Amino acid sequence: MRNDAPGLKTRPPTPPRVPRLVVSALVPEPVSEFLLGDLEEDFRRETQAHGRASARRRYWKRSLMAAWHGRRLRLSMTRRTPRRSLDMWNLWRDLTLGVRTALRSPGYSAIAIVTLALAIGANTVLFSIANPLLVRSLPVKDPDTLGWVSMLNSSVGVMSRGRSSVADFLDWRAASKSFSAMAAYDTREATLTGMGDAERILTGRATASLVDVWGLSPVAGRLFQPGEDAPGREAVGVLSHRFWRERFNASPDALQRPLLLDGRSITLVGVMKPEIEIGNLALIDLWTTLPLDAAAPRDTRTVRAIGRLAPGVSLEAASAEITGLSANLAKAHPDTNHGWSGSVVSTLDALASPDTWVILALLGVVVVFVLFIACVNLANLVLARTVARRHDFAVQAALGASRLQLIRPLMCESLILSLIGGAAGLGLAHAGLRAINAASFEPFLRTVGIDTNVLVFTALISLATPLLFSLWPAWSAGRAPAIEAIREGRGSGSRRSGRRRTLLIASQVAFALSLLVVSGLIVQSMLFLKRIDLGIDVPKLLTYRFELPADRYAEGPAQAQFAETLTQALRAVPRATGATVASHLPAFDGEARRRLSGTRHDGATDEDRPWASWYAVSPGFLETAGVRLLTGRGFEPADAQASQPGKP
Repeated sequence: MRNDAPGLKTRPPTPPRVPRLVVSALVPEPVSEFLLGDLEEDFRRETQAHGRASARRRYWKRSLMAAWHGRRLRLSMTRRTPRRSLDMWNLWRDLTLGVRTALRSPGYSAIAIVTLALAIGANTVLFSIANPLLVRSLPVKDPDTLGWVSMLNSSVGVMSRGRSSVADFLDWRAASKSFSAMAAYDTREATLTGMGDAERILTGRATASLVDVWGLSPVAGRLFQPGEDAPGREAVGVLSHRFWRERFNASPDALQRPLLLDGRSITLVGVMKPEIEIGNLALIDLWTTLPLDAAAPRDTRTVRAIGRLAPGVSLEAASAEITGLSANLAKAHPDTNHGWSGSVVSTLDALASPDTWVILALLGVVVVFVLFIACVNLANLVLARTVARRHDFAVQAALGASRLQLIRPLMCESLILSLIGGAAGLGLAHAGLRAINAASFEPFLRTVGIDTNVLVFTALISLATPLLFSLWPAWSAGRAPAIEAIREGRGSGSRRSGRRRTLLIASQVAFALSLLVVSGLIVQSMLFLKRIDLGIDVPKLLTYRFELPADRYAEGPAQAQFAETLTQALRAVPRATGATVASHLPAFDGEARRRLSGTRHDGATDEDRPWASWYAVSPGFLETAGVRLLTGRGFEPADAQASQPGKP
């Protein structure tokens, strides 16, 4: 009996449950969903045509036949197609589908690739700069067992990374029990001649023991040998790998040739490995031996002392010993060592100052914010695409697709875009590093490049980025109820998806505003520094640096004569209104500090005497630099070193 009364719905006939379970158990899942759907439709048609009993018999028969063939299909798939092969096939199918989907939306793909390229490129540049200090293994033997002596003297403003004298180093090496071996080195500029035009280079003078303390080995030739740092020995030189490549074209003929360094004969005997060129060590062009003269002035503090910790000795114990030895030296030599105290720091603390770590941390925060902003922006785009395709996902879910099968193509598409963006970001990073190498005055930055660590970092961040911007939208798309999505139609979104988009937009705005505030503060600080009145007419000044060879201009009169000749020649240059010479460039170079004596503020000890910064300048400096005098006069040619103090 049919009930056709309006407003009443008849309950659809339900097929037998047992054969349905048999089919689900024996037939593989993707096929079983389609078979059960076809069997159910056939059961309903048979019920309407021939009755429920005939439909049940037909359903049992067709279900058993489907289960039999499904069992054979499962066995053949198990024997002929391993599970791993099926997974690889499904992954390949999803990847090809992702490529086709990306090609069908060129606008979205281009925006995603450009956004990822900028974010990944910025992170790659920062990692390339931090890589030599944080990730790359240090080019010395057992760096954790090295201790670097750092001198401190708060009365003269030396708060960290202070240097010591050769005489102090010799006393430490003789009395220290915490170090199995100690070495020292310093850096100074010198004039290299004997191979064409004279060239001003930075040299590193080291004791012969530095080879053993650092565990160094040469690329070509040999390194320093014991005894070559004794006073009076002929100096030998070891080229840095960078200087050997740039100045000598990496030719083996560069070795065993005599050269002149500040007028002194020097023989090149080897080439350092390029791995040693990190931090400030990348500045050094040539290594020479450091003469260990015990009679050297103790107040000439130019050397860095390094020690190899003895077995079982900690860094703290070595630091305590050096502090005690420094106190003994201050008592024994109060005129030169009063107020100076030593400590021992690790290799990383010695290679980079605290300011370096602060700058890297700030840059890290900035680039991470850039990456998060890019990911949130792309997450919003992905969510909008999933909402537009919500109807398609619902149909697939209704046909039996699991949530993993729904989100896997989206993840593959995002992975493809991220890998392309990572490759483009690597190209941008390479171009950016080349620009930094060309424009930087810091040789350390000229050594920064892309190596294996940088490639691994870029690959990892390219693989991890899709998880940041596509997993949540894709997973949310798989959670949508199929019936609700189908009823809503194509392109419509639920209230929950609208809240997700609002949350993503709010997060993007928050990250962008934070980055904008930080950038604004930095720009404001730079503009403030630019507006500071230095007391010097900077826009009208042209400066350059020069160093006088010590063999020709060792005495003060010779240096003064050179300065006078140079300033007279510069004043004769057309459109030049003045010329002067100074030992330091005020407000830009580091200053020299001296204790004042002969004043009414003199104390009983050297510690009580005031100190002041000083600059040695030639006559006419104040007028040339544009310094305004409140009273008195500037320097005149009559104000020579042997003259009496002038009067206003």
